[in-house]
Amino acid sequence: MAASSPNPRERRFPLPDSVGQPGPDGILDAVIGLEPFVPEGRSLWEIGTGLKAGAKATSDYNDLTKAVPEDSRPDATFIFVTPLSGRREWPHTWKGNAQAAWVKKRLKLNEWKDVRVIDATKMIDWLHHFPAVEVWLAQKIRNLPSGQVEIPEQRWNDLRSIGEPLPLIVDIFLANREPACARLKDVLADTVVQLKLATHYPDQVTDFVAAYVASLDIESQVDAATRCLIVSGVDAWNTVCSYKTKHILIADAALDLNGDAGTKLIQKARRAGHSVVFGGPQGGIPDPASAPLPMPRPNQLREALVKSGYGEERARTLAQRSDGNLASLLRCLQNLSLLPEWAETSGAAELAIAAILGSWCDKLDGDRAAVEGLAGKQYGEWIGTMREIALRPGTPLVQRDGNWKFIARYEGWYTLGPKLFDEHLNRLLDIAISVLREDDPQFALPPEERYASSIHGKVLTHSHILRTGIAESLALVGSHSRALESCTFGKAESTAAIAVRKILAESDWVRWASVDNLLPLLSEAAPGEFLDAVERALHRNPCPFDALFAQEGRGITGGTNYLTGLLWALETLAWDGDYLVRVAICLAELAARDPGGQWANRPANSLTTVLLPWLPQTCASMSKRVAAA
Repeated sequence: MAASSPNPRERRFPLPDSVGQPGPDGILDAVIGLEPFVPEGRSLWEIGTGLKAGAKATSDYNDLTKAVPEDSRPDATFIFVTPLSGRREWPHTWKGNAQAAWVKKRLKLNEWKDVRVIDATKMIDWLHHFPAVEVWLAQKIRNLPSGQVEIPEQRWNDLRSIGEPLPLIVDIFLANREPACARLKDVLADTVVQLKLATHYPDQVTDFVAAYVASLDIESQVDAATRCLIVSGVDAWNTVCSYKTKHILIADAALDLNGDAGTKLIQKARRAGHSVVFGGPQGGIPDPASAPLPMPRPNQLREALVKSGYGEERARTLAQRSDGNLASLLRCLQNLSLLPEWAETSGAAELAIAAILGSWCDKLDGDRAAVEGLAGKQYGEWIGTMREIALRPGTPLVQRDGNWKFIARYEGWYTLGPKLFDEHLNRLLDIAISVLREDDPQFALPPEERYASSIHGKVLTHSHILRTGIAESLALVGSHSRALESCTFGKAESTAAIAVRKILAESDWVRWASVDNLLPLLSEAAPGEFLDAVERALHRNPCPFDALFAQEGRGITGGTNYLTGLLWALETLAWDGDYLVRVAICLAELAARDPGGQWANRPANSLTTVLLPWLPQTCASMSKRVAAA
């Protein structure tokens, strides 16, 4: 009511403890009304929550008509509110025809200026005009944690207003994202229940979803508004998962759904019948339930800004300054620095250490030792700074149950990269070799017992999230060395190459199996060194890959395919024409050694996929494809 009629001449709606007072349940004298919900002028409100809404309305109407002086009623509107008519299958609903007949009969009496009924259907429509109130009400009714849930419409209204007095349009956030739009359309149509949007900028996921919903027709927007929730906290996620009606949960960047903890949250939502949309890093093992979420090209951004009403020169300047980066564009529109605030505040140099680590678990001594080796100081001293930074708004560092993660890896790499020097790369090299050369103790167990390796105490010294974070860092060092402006020329590339060479040097089957899920990242870090290691392994006697094939058994716990990461890594490198021939030879030699098995990921299948004449999975020229074949 307050949102619909700001600054009224009178507004009196008693709180719960005062509802027993005599008189109407509410009085409003609005200077400006909000039709068809709030009339201009004076209105008296009665609210009934009983099952017999019609009888309650009649009783309240008669009582209030007697209580209000006859000379006052012609200037006032009688409004009856009932929340029980929003669900058609309820046996006690007050149907629309009955409402209309009831209102028509009272209007003929000419006892009030106007007579209205607001039922649940109208209240839902009313709430849609005020998303903030809608979310507040949802939090009150369903005990949602404050500030952890919002709807796409609310996010879009906040987003588009950044450009005011020229509101931003959806084209800015949808340009160059057609595949992602198509997959999100499938989610809204309930034909897809899980969608990972692969991006370097995880905070762009919710902005993209909000803009896409805003681009739909009105009917589709209303449908999405009733089902889509942007969730930014674990408590809210767990609460929403308890809903019986199906929702589409969009994970905010603050709620990282990558990793083991995130997988559990996704599965919890899926088991409850909800769909899930979340952001994840690019690269690594391809995910069939994903779609790329690239940034718009500068020329596309310029065109969209012009459509928003910006002048040609202003639009060109904004597009060039932001270089297609939407986060930078939003900061430019607010006359802020191109760099995020967390990259310019005190502690940014320490935050750069977290950016190199990527993720770690402070409950494991091995992880704490790795942090100390990279930070060059005691863990307790360094983590104190991280805890303070994690409490700042907008920080890319999150912590849950002792697991820390730098969620904006790509953006953090380029914004904090200048704060990294040769000594940091030297420390990273030592730690990467130490951590990633560790053999997984589970392979000391028979294949049928490895699923229970933690029960037997056969676990790695370092956490899986630290190992993944370090592998991601090596990939960034090798493929995005230009971000390290303060390092010696060529230092980054040589660091990545040496790391991959030493991690895979003279590796037996246990070592290859231990890093299987990390091989796509290691291949990205130093493609040449990675292929050298694979070729050397293929020519060794005995060949470690023969033992890897032998690990594949049958049954639920009878074995696992430890070559999946290797095959994905080779398929990824095959996209580069410079490596296609070497990749094809490696896949062919692996296929010759493959004894066959129950898993679909086979070297021969990978080779076929890469060289399909009508749909080649490579950017190599025809002559190179012919040579590889």
